[in-house]
Amino acid sequence: MLICFEGVDGSGKTTVSKVLATELEALWCRTPGEGKVGKRIRKILLDKEDKVHPEALPFLFLGDMIHCHNEIKIINNNHKVIVDRWKMSTLIYQVEREWFTVKQKNLLKKMINEWIPDPDLLIVLDINFKRYAGGDRFEDEPGEFERRRKLYKKYYKNYKGQKKFLDVTNLPLKQVVLECKTFIMGNR
Repeated sequence: MLICFEGVDGSGKTTVSKVLATELEALWCRTPGEGKVGKRIRKILLDKEDKVHPEALPFLFLGDMIHCHNEIKIINNNHKVIVDRWKMSTLIYQVEREWFTVKQKNLLKKMINEWIPDPDLLIVLDINFKRYAGGDRFEDEPGEFERRRKLYKKYYKNYKGQKKFLDVTNLPLKQVVLECKTFIMGNR
């Protein structure tokens, strides 16, 4: 079972997904991944001196997700896999950018949707800008943060599978973990 956590930076995806992976005895991973390929991609992305051209980013993330998905398929037999970010984040952070034409966006979306499966369970964590912990690339600006929040809501609304949207703005971590765990256990 592939369980995916999505949401804007600072919403608690990594913390909640790691706690639940431990409690549910699931494999935890994130994209860019924790494997050799993902770590190399993460290192490239964090390199301040040699920036990757923004139009190349979706292909790096797609490559990592393909690699991660193939690793997951090998171990996924009767196991839970919890992923911190998956294709929704790649679509929002890398594809939904002003430098791509509509035709290019549609082509990228088609590629991602054809090669990367939807998760069995999708959990989107939401938080407002006032509670945002800050720190990642563009999201220090309220306008960019809100643009991405709206996109997560739009993609969530259009998602056809089992899903949960949780506003974590005023929730303690224990309650967020409990609500997510209840959703997962109710949809096994």
